[in-house]
Amino acid sequence: MKIITIVLFVVLSLIASENKKVQFELSIGKYTLKANEYVYKQNNYKKSNDKLSHLIWNIDDANIINAKFVLALNTKSKLYVGANLGLGLDGSGYMDDFDWLCGSSNYSCQETSWSHFSHSPNTKVSDITKKKLFLKKELFDKTIVSNIYVGFRHDEFEFVSYNRGTNYIYTSENTTNFRDIISTDNSSLAKSKGITYRQTYSGLYVGLEAEKTIQNTNLSLKIEYSPLISLNAYDNHHNTNIQYKETYYSFSSMIDIDLQISTNIKKDLDIFLWYNYLKYYLNDTGQTDYYDHGNYVGSSIVANAGASLDTSSLNIGLVSKF
Repeated sequence: MKIITIVLFVVLSLIASENKKVQFELSIGKYTLKANEYVYKQNNYKKSNDKLSHLIWNIDDANIINAKFVLALNTKSKLYVGANLGLGLDGSGYMDDFDWLCGSSNYSCQETSWSHFSHSPNTKVSDITKKKLFLKKELFDKTIVSNIYVGFRHDEFEFVSYNRGTNYIYTSENTTNFRDIISTDNSSLAKSKGITYRQTYSGLYVGLEAEKTIQNTNLSLKIEYSPLISLNAYDNHHNTNIQYKETYYSFSSMIDIDLQISTNIKKDLDIFLWYNYLKYYLNDTGQTDYYDHGNYVGSSIVANAGASLDTSSLNIGLVSKF
């Protein structure tokens, strides 16, 4: 399905190029991700800054394919419209899960550090989908070209940890013991899913780009920013069939940085190397709806969830101009 989406994206851009000036880019790259998932304690019906749970999702070798096309709406005013599409193909890593349960119900231990920990070495990224629509306006056309962007983006990231090989350090209930249970999952369920976690971001953004051309080589730096990104998250604990839907009532902030160098290899065809860094800052205003086997059972009284994301990628590709 992802390959079909890329093909359709390419075909549409070529159709658009029949009557418009078009620039089309296609690249492949390596992608790294780190997502943080937080659950906070609730004290006297108020949100606490004390963590109840913290899941860290690390993916270090995902593959991604990117496509981009830009159409000149008006060459005199140098106004352009464009779209970006990035699709992750696969990738693996690990997930670490920390819990702070001492002093809570059924736990007599008094330590303030984590009481439960699991390490899932068999973790995958099951979905990376990055979409952008934008308007681009060229401000100057002298030694350094400056471009301003206004656009809308929609990004989705989904991770899956599998039971196979997961290591556990747990604390016993109803005792003063601490971190006394150590085990590795080698059960019949070891090849099944443990946890699925998904973050979805969308919103408007603005950007500024500077370009410098030296002979046949072009250098560019682009920074995009938004404090108006909506966020939703979903967590499915497959072993217990309990689901958590998190709705965030405040916006997230985002910064997206591109560094690119390209050089001309023939008429209207460039090759480029592109580094991207994307960060969604911590949002801790999530309210959680709880589901058991898909059936709604209740909601958190106050905001008790948090989420953040960092990604980076190194890509190589071709630029064609029509």
